[in-house]
Amino acid sequence: MTKHYPALPGAAFDRDSPFRRLPRGLDLTQRRFLEGIRFAVEMAQLSHVRLRDVLTTVSNNWPKRQINVDELATRAFLDAWSIVDSIHRLRELLPATPRMKKRSPLFDLFVRNTVSVESLRNRVQHLRGDLADPSLSHLPVWGTLSWLWVLDAQFTHFLSGVLTAGPDAGNVRLILTPGNRVYHDQLDHITLSVGKVQFDLSEAMRFMIRVARGMEKSLIPQFEGQQVLAPVDMMMLLEMKLTPDGGSEKSGVEHN
Repeated sequence: MTKHYPALPGAAFDRDSPFRRLPRGLDLTQRRFLEGIRFAVEMAQLSHVRLRDVLTTVSNNWPKRQINVDELATRAFLDAWSIVDSIHRLRELLPATPRMKKRSPLFDLFVRNTVSVESLRNRVQHLRGDLADPSLSHLPVWGTLSWLWVLDAQFTHFLSGVLTAGPDAGNVRLILTPGNRVYHDQLDHITLSVGKVQFDLSEAMRFMIRVARGMEKSLIPQFEGQQVLAPVDMMMLLEMKLTPDGGSEKSGVEHN
Protein backbone atom coordinates (compact mmCIF):
# COMPACT_ATOMS: atom_id res chain seq x y z
CA MET A 1 0.00 0.00 0.00
CA THR A 2 1.31 3.44 -0.86
CA LYS A 3 2.19 5.63 2.11
CA HIS A 4 3.10 9.27 2.55
CA TYR A 5 5.91 10.64 4.71
CA PRO A 6 7.26 14.15 5.39
CA ALA A 7 9.68 15.64 2.89
CA LEU A 8 13.42 15.80 3.46
CA PRO A 9 14.73 18.71 5.54
CA GLY A 10 15.78 21.77 3.60
CA ALA A 11 19.27 21.97 5.13
CA ALA A 12 21.73 19.18 5.73
CA PHE A 13 23.32 20.55 8.93
CA ASP A 14 22.36 23.47 11.15
CA ARG A 15 24.85 25.82 12.79
CA ASP A 16 24.86 23.85 16.05
CA SER A 17 25.68 20.55 14.36
CA PRO A 18 28.86 18.85 15.63
CA PHE A 19 30.00 18.87 12.00
CA ARG A 20 30.14 22.69 12.30
CA ARG A 21 31.52 22.74 15.86
CA LEU A 22 34.60 20.56 15.70
CA PRO A 23 36.77 20.51 18.85
CA ARG A 24 40.13 22.28 18.80
CA GLY A 25 41.88 19.17 20.10
CA LEU A 26 40.47 16.86 17.44
CA ASP A 27 42.96 14.73 15.55
CA LEU A 28 43.85 16.60 12.34
CA THR A 29 43.16 13.65 10.04
CA GLN A 30 39.79 12.97 11.64
CA ARG A 31 38.88 16.66 11.38
CA ARG A 32 39.69 16.73 7.67
CA PHE A 33 37.60 13.61 7.04
CA LEU A 34 34.64 15.10 8.94
CA GLU A 35 34.95 18.29 6.90
CA GLY A 36 35.01 16.22 3.73
CA ILE A 37 31.89 14.34 4.84
CA ARG A 38 30.08 17.58 5.69
CA PHE A 39 30.71 19.05 2.26
CA ALA A 40 29.80 15.82 0.45
CA VAL A 41 26.43 15.73 2.26
CA GLU A 42 25.73 19.44 1.87
CA MET A 43 26.71 19.50 -1.82
CA ALA A 44 24.38 16.57 -2.47
CA GLN A 45 21.59 18.22 -0.49
CA LEU A 46 21.95 21.53 -2.35
CA SER A 47 21.94 19.74 -5.71
CA HIS A 48 18.91 17.73 -4.64
CA VAL A 49 16.96 20.86 -3.66
CA ARG A 50 17.80 22.52 -7.00
CA LEU A 51 16.92 19.38 -8.97
CA ARG A 52 13.57 19.16 -7.19
CA ASP A 53 12.92 22.83 -8.04
CA VAL A 54 13.50 22.15 -11.75
CA LEU A 55 11.30 19.06 -11.89
CA THR A 56 8.61 20.76 -9.82
CA THR A 57 8.56 23.59 -12.37
CA VAL A 58 8.24 21.06 -15.21
CA SER A 59 5.51 19.09 -13.45
CA ASN A 60 3.49 22.17 -12.52
CA ASN A 61 3.63 23.64 -16.02
CA TRP A 62 3.14 20.57 -18.20
CA PRO A 63 -0.59 21.23 -18.88
CA LYS A 64 0.26 24.70 -20.23
CA ARG A 65 3.19 23.40 -22.30
CA GLN A 66 5.18 26.40 -21.07
CA ILE A 67 8.46 24.57 -20.65
CA ASN A 68 11.92 25.49 -21.98
CA VAL A 69 13.26 21.95 -22.22
CA ASP A 70 16.82 22.88 -23.28
CA GLU A 71 17.47 25.14 -20.30
CA LEU A 72 15.77 22.90 -17.76
CA ALA A 73 17.53 19.78 -19.03
CA THR A 74 20.97 21.31 -18.49
CA ARG A 75 20.07 22.39 -14.97
CA ALA A 76 18.51 19.03 -14.11
CA PHE A 77 21.38 16.87 -15.34
CA LEU A 78 23.99 19.15 -13.77
CA ASP A 79 22.48 18.57 -10.34
CA ALA A 80 21.61 14.90 -10.89
CA TRP A 81 25.22 14.06 -11.72
CA SER A 82 26.45 16.26 -8.88
CA ILE A 83 24.40 14.10 -6.49
CA VAL A 84 25.99 10.98 -7.98
CA ASP A 85 29.46 12.44 -7.46
CA SER A 86 28.78 13.50 -3.86
CA ILE A 87 27.25 10.16 -2.87
CA HIS A 88 30.18 8.33 -4.44
CA ARG A 89 32.55 10.55 -2.45
CA LEU A 90 30.68 9.88 0.79
CA ARG A 91 30.83 6.13 0.17
CA GLU A 92 34.62 6.44 -0.02
CA LEU A 93 35.02 8.72 3.00
CA LEU A 94 32.81 6.95 5.54
CA PRO A 95 34.72 3.66 5.85
CA ALA A 96 38.07 5.48 5.95
CA THR A 97 37.20 8.06 8.63
CA PRO A 98 39.42 7.58 11.71
CA ARG A 99 37.81 6.79 15.08
CA MET A 100 34.39 6.22 13.58
CA LYS A 101 32.36 3.03 13.93
CA LYS A 102 32.51 1.35 10.54
CA ARG A 103 29.56 -0.99 10.89
CA SER A 104 26.07 0.11 11.88
CA PRO A 105 22.56 -0.54 10.54
CA LEU A 106 22.40 2.99 9.06
CA PHE A 107 25.81 2.66 7.42
CA ASP A 108 24.92 -0.74 5.96
CA LEU A 109 21.59 0.59 4.63
CA PHE A 110 23.31 3.53 2.98
CA VAL A 111 25.97 1.34 1.34
CA ARG A 112 23.48 -1.29 0.12
CA ASN A 113 21.04 1.24 -1.27
CA THR A 114 23.60 3.35 -3.13
CA VAL A 115 25.59 0.58 -4.80
CA SER A 116 24.38 1.59 -8.29
CA VAL A 117 26.19 4.90 -7.93
CA GLU A 118 29.48 3.10 -8.61
CA SER A 119 28.34 2.05 -12.10
CA LEU A 120 27.15 5.57 -12.90
CA ARG A 121 30.39 7.06 -11.61
CA ASN A 122 32.39 4.69 -13.82
CA ARG A 123 30.22 5.70 -16.77
CA VAL A 124 31.02 9.39 -16.43
CA GLN A 125 34.71 8.68 -15.76
CA HIS A 126 34.95 6.75 -19.04
CA LEU A 127 32.63 8.96 -21.04
CA ARG A 128 35.12 9.60 -23.85
CA GLY A 129 35.52 5.90 -24.54
CA ASP A 130 31.81 5.19 -24.25
CA LEU A 131 30.91 7.93 -26.73
CA ALA A 132 33.34 6.46 -29.27
CA ASP A 133 31.88 2.95 -28.86
CA PRO A 134 29.30 2.24 -31.63
CA SER A 135 27.63 -0.42 -29.49
CA LEU A 136 26.62 2.31 -27.00
CA SER A 137 25.41 4.84 -29.56
CA HIS A 138 21.78 4.16 -28.66
CA LEU A 139 22.26 5.60 -25.14
CA PRO A 140 21.57 9.27 -24.40
CA VAL A 141 24.95 10.89 -23.66
CA TRP A 142 24.18 11.85 -20.05
CA GLY A 143 21.42 9.34 -19.43
CA THR A 144 17.73 9.73 -18.63
CA LEU A 145 15.95 11.32 -15.70
CA SER A 146 12.57 9.92 -14.68
CA TRP A 147 10.27 10.93 -11.85
CA LEU A 148 6.76 10.61 -10.44
CA TRP A 149 4.49 13.52 -9.54
CA VAL A 150 1.42 12.83 -7.40
CA LEU A 151 -1.73 14.51 -8.75
CA ASP A 152 -4.28 13.60 -6.07
CA ALA A 153 -4.47 13.11 -2.32
CA GLN A 154 -5.53 9.47 -2.68
CA PHE A 155 -2.35 8.52 -4.57
CA THR A 156 -4.27 7.14 -7.54
CA HIS A 157 -3.41 9.76 -10.18
CA PHE A 158 0.19 10.43 -11.24
CA LEU A 159 2.34 12.23 -13.77
CA SER A 160 5.30 10.13 -14.91
CA GLY A 161 8.06 12.34 -16.31
CA VAL A 162 11.00 11.48 -18.56
CA LEU A 163 13.85 13.78 -19.57
CA THR A 164 16.68 12.63 -21.84
CA ALA A 165 20.08 14.28 -22.19
CA GLY A 166 20.28 14.76 -25.95
CA PRO A 167 18.23 13.05 -28.65
CA ASP A 168 16.53 9.85 -27.58
CA ALA A 169 18.35 8.03 -30.39
CA GLY A 170 17.42 4.49 -29.51
CA ASN A 171 14.23 5.16 -27.55
CA VAL A 172 16.17 4.21 -24.43
CA ARG A 173 14.09 5.62 -21.63
CA LEU A 174 12.85 4.62 -18.21
CA ILE A 175 9.15 5.33 -17.71
CA LEU A 176 8.29 4.89 -14.05
CA THR A 177 5.02 3.30 -13.02
CA PRO A 178 3.47 4.38 -9.70
CA GLY A 179 2.39 1.05 -8.23
CA ASN A 180 4.01 -0.64 -5.22
CA ARG A 181 5.98 2.43 -4.13
CA VAL A 182 6.24 4.46 -0.95
CA TYR A 183 5.87 8.20 -1.49
CA HIS A 184 7.54 10.77 0.75
CA ASP A 185 6.45 13.86 -1.15
CA GLN A 186 4.44 15.00 -4.17
CA LEU A 187 7.63 14.73 -6.24
CA ASP A 188 9.43 11.46 -5.61
CA HIS A 189 11.53 8.64 -7.04
CA ILE A 190 13.69 10.89 -9.20
CA THR A 191 15.71 8.27 -11.04
CA LEU A 192 18.85 8.65 -13.12
CA SER A 193 19.40 5.81 -15.57
CA VAL A 194 22.06 4.92 -18.12
CA GLY A 195 21.28 1.79 -20.07
CA LYS A 196 20.33 -0.90 -17.59
CA VAL A 197 21.69 0.98 -14.58
CA GLN A 198 18.98 2.75 -12.57
CA PHE A 199 19.63 4.90 -9.51
CA ASP A 200 16.79 6.35 -7.43
CA LEU A 201 18.26 9.69 -6.36
CA SER A 202 15.34 10.42 -4.03
CA GLU A 203 15.83 7.20 -2.08
CA ALA A 204 19.61 7.64 -2.04
CA MET A 205 19.25 11.13 -0.57
CA ARG A 206 17.00 9.81 2.17
CA PHE A 207 19.60 7.21 3.13
CA MET A 208 22.36 9.83 2.96
CA ILE A 209 20.49 12.14 5.33
CA ARG A 210 19.77 9.27 7.69
CA VAL A 211 23.40 8.23 7.92
CA ALA A 212 24.46 11.86 8.38
CA ARG A 213 21.96 12.26 11.23
CA GLY A 214 23.27 9.06 12.78
CA MET A 215 26.82 10.40 12.67
CA GLU A 216 25.70 13.66 14.25
CA LYS A 217 24.08 11.73 17.10
CA SER A 218 27.24 9.73 17.74
CA LEU A 219 29.51 12.80 17.63
CA ILE A 220 27.56 14.91 20.14
CA PRO A 221 28.64 12.97 23.28
CA GLN A 222 32.19 12.66 21.94
CA PHE A 223 32.55 16.43 21.53
CA GLU A 224 30.61 17.49 24.64
CA GLY A 225 32.42 20.01 26.83
CA GLN A 226 35.34 20.52 24.44
CA GLN A 227 36.44 23.92 23.15
CA VAL A 228 35.38 24.23 19.54
CA LEU A 229 37.19 25.71 16.56
CA ALA A 230 36.33 29.09 15.13
CA PRO A 231 33.52 29.08 12.52
CA VAL A 232 34.39 26.37 10.05
CA ASP A 233 34.06 28.33 6.80
CA MET A 234 35.70 31.65 6.02
CA MET A 235 35.63 34.06 3.10
CA MET A 236 38.04 36.96 2.54
CA LEU A 237 37.34 39.94 0.26
CA LEU A 238 40.23 42.23 -0.72
CA GLU A 239 39.69 45.54 -2.47
CA MET A 240 42.77 46.57 -4.50
CA LYS A 241 43.63 49.86 -6.16
CA LEU A 242 46.65 50.33 -8.40
CA THR A 243 48.98 53.22 -7.52
CA PRO A 244 50.97 55.31 -10.06
CA ASP A 245 54.22 53.52 -9.15
CA GLY A 246 52.76 50.11 -10.05
CA GLY A 247 52.04 49.05 -6.49
CA SER A 248 48.66 48.50 -4.93
CA GLU A 249 46.65 49.64 -1.95
CA LYS A 250 44.64 46.95 -0.18
CA SER A 251 41.72 46.90 2.19
CA GLY A 252 39.68 43.91 3.07
CA VAL A 253 37.22 42.17 5.31
CA GLU A 254 36.72 38.57 6.43
CA HIS A 255 33.35 36.86 6.63
CA ASN A 256 32.52 33.75 8.63
